[in-house]
Amino acid sequence: MPLKTERFYHFGAFRLDSKQRLLWNGGNLVPLSLKALETLLVLVENPGRLVEKDELMKRLWPDTFVEENNLAFNISVLRKALTDGQSGFAYIETIPRRGYRFVAPVTETGAPVPGQGAGTPLAPSPAGTRILPVGGSNETATDGIAAGPVPVSESGHARAKARGMPWLVAVAGAVLAAVAGCVCLLVRPLPPATAHNPRPLTNDGLAKECLGTDGQRLYFTERVSTGDLVLKQMSVNGGESEMMSAPGGNLGALDLSPDDSSILLSGSGDPGGSIWILPLPTGSPRLLGTLMGRNASWSPDGQSVVFCWGREVWVANQDGSNPRRVAVVTGNAWWPRWSPDGTRLRFAEAGPSSVAAPWYKLWGVSTDGAHLRPVLPRWKDAPGPEHGSWTPDGKYFVFDSTNEGKVDIWAIREKGGGIHWRSAEPMKLTDLSQNCAYPVFGPDNKRLFFVGSTARGSLEYLSPAEKQFVPFLDGISAEPVAYSSDGDWVAYVKYPEGTLWRMRSNRTESRELTFLPMKVHDFAWSPDGTQIAFSAATPTNPYENYLVQANGNGEPRKLQPGHHEREGIPSWSPNGRQMAFGDVPEKFGQGNKGNVIHVLDLLTGHAEALPRSEGFWSPRWSPDGRYIAALKDDDPNPDRQPLFVYDRKTKEWIDLHVDHVAELVWAHDGKHIYYDGESGHEGIFRVRLPDGRPEPVASTDNVLRALEHWFGLTPKDSPLILRDAGSEEIYSVDVDWR
Repeated sequence: MPLKTERFYHFGAFRLDSKQRLLWNGGNLVPLSLKALETLLVLVENPGRLVEKDELMKRLWPDTFVEENNLAFNISVLRKALTDGQSGFAYIETIPRRGYRFVAPVTETGAPVPGQGAGTPLAPSPAGTRILPVGGSNETATDGIAAGPVPVSESGHARAKARGMPWLVAVAGAVLAAVAGCVCLLVRPLPPATAHNPRPLTNDGLAKECLGTDGQRLYFTERVSTGDLVLKQMSVNGGESEMMSAPGGNLGALDLSPDDSSILLSGSGDPGGSIWILPLPTGSPRLLGTLMGRNASWSPDGQSVVFCWGREVWVANQDGSNPRRVAVVTGNAWWPRWSPDGTRLRFAEAGPSSVAAPWYKLWGVSTDGAHLRPVLPRWKDAPGPEHGSWTPDGKYFVFDSTNEGKVDIWAIREKGGGIHWRSAEPMKLTDLSQNCAYPVFGPDNKRLFFVGSTARGSLEYLSPAEKQFVPFLDGISAEPVAYSSDGDWVAYVKYPEGTLWRMRSNRTESRELTFLPMKVHDFAWSPDGTQIAFSAATPTNPYENYLVQANGNGEPRKLQPGHHEREGIPSWSPNGRQMAFGDVPEKFGQGNKGNVIHVLDLLTGHAEALPRSEGFWSPRWSPDGRYIAALKDDDPNPDRQPLFVYDRKTKEWIDLHVDHVAELVWAHDGKHIYYDGESGHEGIFRVRLPDGRPEPVASTDNVLRALEHWFGLTPKDSPLILRDAGSEEIYSVDVDWR
């Protein structure tokens, strides 16, 4: 039988097994998805050669159309796995707009593995090998059977003992090897779970959340085109969904009672709303006493409920009586769930919507409030779970979590098998092209249901003639969007990729100015239209400011080299000589007096704090240069965020008596500030200077927005928004727990 050849690629401390699709760092196995490993294999097979993006896409997804950001995501994962103190860039080089090159030296070796079929002949011994007979005889040994030298003994017993010793050693070695193998099999870590056979169960594309199932029916909330949240049910095998009677309001976080006789509904807003019980299969909803909260769920015996109120986690009896607080955290408490044995709770701590993205931290606590502790304190792959729950048998805790913009479902093994030890590291269950969230298992522990989403937006503006939002620039998926001062050029950030582009206003001559893994938050044109300043996240810093030439020549450069603070979105002075930017708070809505507004002299590189700007951020320079508008972020109420302007002529701050501001933009003539309201004050408004009189501009009540708090202005000051044009469906996969 011919030999099978297994190829190994060696680079740095790493070894890639081409057959088994395994990557080793020294003696440690590097956990990577199959698609990431296949991406790496293509690159190391072509060291030093530019591998075009199209070639990679065809190799990795030959029969499937996927977005290019899937490739960029795999490259980002590889760079993180190959980190050697240089973020992996010592191995993979990005060639802007073209592809990638593996730049480290690669050594290829082959490991021959004998075939295992029956009848494989023994390899012959070297010709002419001879063996001396025991006793020193000069007789010729049998050809083809080799033996080592045997000591000559005068005693037959000694000769027999000498003949038996190798067999005893061999038997003892075999026994030891067998024992060692059994021990390794028993104490080795259990193999990771695998998910397969993904299939969509819905096909309407509407936003969905908060799944629950009894094994026969799926219950979920769906956000219809008007933005309203409705309750629906359908078969676990898919098909048509049915709307259910439910109380109005922003309800979600449904949980089925242990006997499947009712659904628990609670608010999803902050700090929370009424908690309701809806009988199944039909019935009128009723309030759960006077309880107020969000994300409520039943205990396994149905005798208690857990819910969140702001930063607090509470437990109460099943009729709403005897509420008692069991935990308090710094951020917002989110998505509490019971362990199947009813002794523990897990919940997420959600940061109050930071500028870039929310962050989450997983906590565990006993139901009596004891032993509050973080569950994944050292996990670096993602910022933490947002929605999680135990499998019905209690062996796994499953949750969704975001890693570099991609949401996947992970599992923590709670128990080992026999004397197997369990790994403390989460294992990834999904590796699909779409985001995967809201995981819930059926009663058999083998079928996982989740919401799969593909993000996309449609740019729209408020048409003065039609009095409604209609597509703008052919409805490109982009935010933010802004024009150069002469109106000839438009720059935008692709959504959801986060890369900065510019093109002519007639949609010609488009050019990419930044590249992944850098993700742009927001930007500002220079007054002369030759440069763009922007804030971006990189693998080493989530908030840094950069400058790039608008014509695309040259690479982006840091606005302040060597400065590593949390730099907010920059704003140019009208003469182009200065730049204003604030400090990004550690947590949105929890600013402090240490945060100030900086004014940077672009000629000298010297920055000074704007007078009395402590506690302010998000500055925007007025077109005439007299004012700098900013939000105050140290208010005791984190949602208030009042709007002020600094008068550079009088050197005084002016309170415009407008609050709950999420985003602000100056009108092109400088006479108004447009702003986006939040927290019960949704809509787009404007306030006139200097008298500070606000007026509504556009209602967004019936518009489902891709990004809730971004808006811009056209050259004629019509509001721009990004309508949600993505698709969300419910999926199921089969999970093999091994």
